[in-house]
Formats: sequence, structure tokens, C-alpha cells
Amino acid sequence: MSESNGVEALEGSSSLPQASSTSSSSPLASTDAVSKAVDACQRGNLEVLEQLLFAGLSPNIVDQDGCSLLHWAAINNRVSIVRCLLEKGADPNAIGGLLVSTPLHWATRVGQLASTALLVQKGARADIRDAQGYAPIHLAVQGNHTHLIAYLLEKFDYCRDITDNSGMTPTMWCAYRSFSMFPMRLFVRGGANLNMKEHLQSNTAMHIAAAEKNVYAIRELIEGNADLSLRNNDKETPLDVARNQRNQTIIRLLEEAAREQHLLPMSFKQRIGRRINVKYIYALFPFLSLLSTFLLFTFAHWAVALSIISIAFLLLTLYIRFDFHSPKQSLVPIGTTASEPIFLVLTWSLYVHLYVPWWTQLLFLISMGVLFVSFLRVVFRNPGVVPRSSAHSHFVEEVESSRAHLNYCFTCWVPRQPHSKHCSSCDRCVKGFDHHCPWVHQCITRSNHRDFLLFVLSATLSSSIHVIACIVMLTGDIRDYGFGFALQENAWVVITMVLSGFHALALFALTCTQLDQISVRTTTNERIKSHRHAHGVGHSAHWSASSTMAAAGNDSVMESGVHFVREPVTIGSRIRNLLEFCAYTE
Repeated sequence: MSESNGVEALEGSSSLPQASSTSSSSPLASTDAVSKAVDACQRGNLEVLEQLLFAGLSPNIVDQDGCSLLHWAAINNRVSIVRCLLEKGADPNAIGGLLVSTPLHWATRVGQLASTALLVQKGARADIRDAQGYAPIHLAVQGNHTHLIAYLLEKFDYCRDITDNSGMTPTMWCAYRSFSMFPMRLFVRGGANLNMKEHLQSNTAMHIAAAEKNVYAIRELIEGNADLSLRNNDKETPLDVARNQRNQTIIRLLEEAAREQHLLPMSFKQRIGRRINVKYIYALFPFLSLLSTFLLFTFAHWAVALSIISIAFLLLTLYIRFDFHSPKQSLVPIGTTASEPIFLVLTWSLYVHLYVPWWTQLLFLISMGVLFVSFLRVVFRNPGVVPRSSAHSHFVEEVESSRAHLNYCFTCWVPRQPHSKHCSSCDRCVKGFDHHCPWVHQCITRSNHRDFLLFVLSATLSSSIHVIACIVMLTGDIRDYGFGFALQENAWVVITMVLSGFHALALFALTCTQLDQISVRTTTNERIKSHRHAHGVGHSAHWSASSTMAAAGNDSVMESGVHFVREPVTIGSRIRNLLEFCAYTE
């Protein structure tokens, strides 16, 4: 692991230890020698430090503020200096500075993973508290240093629930300071006690998360089955705190979790949902809706059918809260994708095919066949899932051997490869990630991207053919029988024509977007990130068998520690990239 050029010359920093009463018991040396040694530790000048140590300077010498050389080397992540001092006998648990802290405190405060690993290997303790009452894990959480937190949790079991002077655990600090799923997920899945209370108000981590409106922490704590019945000194449960804050999202999450813990009564709908697998009932909802609509418009007057469907839709929106991101309703989009082509074929077979020439029928059937085959391949084919690792020791070994990846997934406990991503919808890491498509309930990656594009193209073509055929049919019926009769007899055909027209336009736009991204070797995920950060970079090795290393004068980028060249975009490069995409093999 490379040494950092981070914190330099920090003697005057008020946020770090500066003085200590322990300096009187430390070895003494000339002020000039100590100053040179401190400067060498800050700047990583190993040669100067070795000369001073060889001349008799103690590795445990402290400066005028009581800070040891190891403190300064650790905070600046001077790995070679830290190693040298420890080998010469420096105390890894030396106390120094105004906050009376150890080198491990200093390293964890600014997130220096390499220095932390060296100190721990040489006997540094993680249960020493500084003058503020913080252990190193508390400082790591406050700085949101996820890799460092993961390392400390794997090395010291007691770090999960260690408290500061006010009784705050690392989990509570996560709820207070970290507005993301990490590092909270590390503590929840690592077995931390989620029901401990701090000393001042007897708040749990859930109370603190509710007060801070920390939705990410709330979700993770609910996943860890944190007790929602616990009350603080004000006799408030976390749900009471959330209601006081008037955050409807958190209130809804806590109410659902409280019902699961039998703390709140359940409605009839919720009791039914516990007894049956509602997820698959929702998956059938699109098919049943289309079937009902088909039967109504086939056997009833179009005005009556439209009235019934409108009333049913209104009642459903009042009774059901549609959220396709929720686990219960996550299969609704793919249910829609699977159902609509079935009814498209049904409509074509019953009504439309008689009005178009044979070659149009053949083209429609071929496109529908390609649609179904490519759809099944996308849904059931492995998109490139990275197997999870149950051996967390591999991460520790990588850290201690200075091989730790800068980009690591602590849900799957695997290093993230270039262009891979942990999909929050699937809860797994996948290689060559482009995006997660809820309409096929699958991650779109380099492994199934061609099948996905083929599915989109065939759906666009079949929808367009159906629209044209419906127009031909309706035009003939209106000419022969009049508008009213044609509408009454072909109301269902009109509905499928409108739906197909909408799908054709939307899918055509998606096709153009996908082809444009492929031609410049970027992914949907990268494009989204580029919009978020107001600048984006593509990658040149997404579809290539091997990447081209950076040459002088080329515009290049780094991703996950791997060097990629960003090509200038020309018509020739776009065509070449599209051909590489078509010829790509794993």
C-alpha cells in the first residue's frame, strides 16, 4: 500500500493532540535532533531518521508537546517510518498530546489504514480511550473510514460495542454521523448490540437515528432487528421520536417494523400478507389486470368497460401503496414485461393478422420469437455474479500485506473489480455492471448486454408492426362501418395500439441511448455518476479483450486502481466500439 502525502506539519492543529504531561518521563534529547526527527517522520525521510536513531536518538523520544515520533509517522501514513520505529522498539501504545491519545488514535482519526495495520500487528491496543473518552473505533466512525472500521472489527471483537465516556457505542455514532448504509451495516451484520443505551438520555442507536432523520441507519437497524419497544428517559420509543420529527418515510418504516415485532396492531391486509407470499401475487397482478381488461372490452360496451376499469383503478390506488422498489412489489415490472407480449400475440391472432400481408405476419412472428428467447436469456442467465466470500480473514490478510483494494464491497466481502458494482436491488456484486433493469428483474452487464439489446430491439420492432397493423385494420373498419361501430367492436385493439405506440417510442429512445453509450464505451452507471458529479469518464476496456495502457499525451482515467485510456470520440471509434461489442466473448 502506497504511503500517503496526507497530513503534513500538524504541530499547530487544534483538532489533534498537542501536549501531554507524560513528556517528563520520556527520553530526552537535544531540541534540534528532536525537531529533525519529527520533520523526517512527517515528510517520510527514512534516511534522516535512521541517521538520528543510529546517532543515539531514542525511538520513543517525544517533542515539546509530548507527541512521539510514532504519532507523527502514523498520522501522515509514513509506512516505512512506522515500520522502522516499531522495529527499533517504539511503543505502539505511547500516550501523548493534549488529548492524551495513542498513535492508533491519530492514524484512525484521519483514516490511515496502512499505519493502523502496522500498529495493530505490533501490539497496538484499540481499547485505550483518549481525553475525550474516544477509542480509535469511535474516531474511525466519526470520520466515516469504512475500510479502517472493517479492519478493526475483524481484529478486535470488543470494538463492536465499546463505549466512550458518555456511553455512546460505535453504532450510535454511525446513527448520528454516517448518512449511508456503511459503516452501519458492518456493525449490524457483525453482531453489535443494537439495544445498548447511552448514559445521558438513555437513547438507543434507533432513537438517535430517528432524531437525526437518518433513513439509511433506520433501514439497517430494522434489518438487524433492533428492539423498537425501548424507551429513553423521556419515555419515548424510536417511533415517538420519529413522529415528533414528522418524517413520514421514517414513520412508515418504523410502523411496519413495529408491526413485525407485534408492537402495533396489524390490519387485515397486513395479516393476509404475513400468511401468503404477496410478492408472487403482485407478480401476477399485471397479467390479471390485462386479462380483466381484455374480457371487459370484448364482452361489454366500451363505455361500461372503461367505467368499471376507472373505478377499479381508483380503488386500487386508495387501497394499495404502489412502490416497485419495495421487496413485495419488486416483481410487478417483470410481470408487466412478461404479460404484455402474451396479450399482444393474442390480439394479433384474434383480430389483426387478417388485415396485413403474409410477410408482415412473418416479420411479426419472428420479432416476437426473438423477443421471448432474448427475454428468457436475460432473466435466467447468470449476469456475472461475483461469489461472496465468507472468509473475512482474506480482507485482513490483504490489509496487512499492503494489498488491500481501495474499492472493497463489505456486503459481499470481495474486492471490487474494474467496472463491477454491488447492485442494491439484487444485493450482490456483478462484473461489468451497466444498470439494473426492473422490467427484466436482472442486472444488465457485459455478459447479457447483447441479449438485453436484442430484447429491446425486437420489442421495438414488434410494437411498431402491431401499431401499423392496428391502424390498417381500424382504418378499413371505419371506412366500411363507421367510427362508432369500429370503436365498439375493436375497443381492445385500440387499447393495445395505444400501449404498443407508447412502448415503441420509449423502447426506441432506450435503444438509441444504449447504442450511443456502447459506441463511446461508457455504461449507464458511469453516465449517471457523471451527471451527479458534473463530469464523467468512460472506460475503454469494457468490451475489449484487453485494455490499452496509457501512452504519452493520451487522456487517461483511473477506475478501481486500474489505468484506462479514454479514446477521442470519432465516427470511426464509434463503429469500432459497436463491432467490438457485437464480437465480445468472455
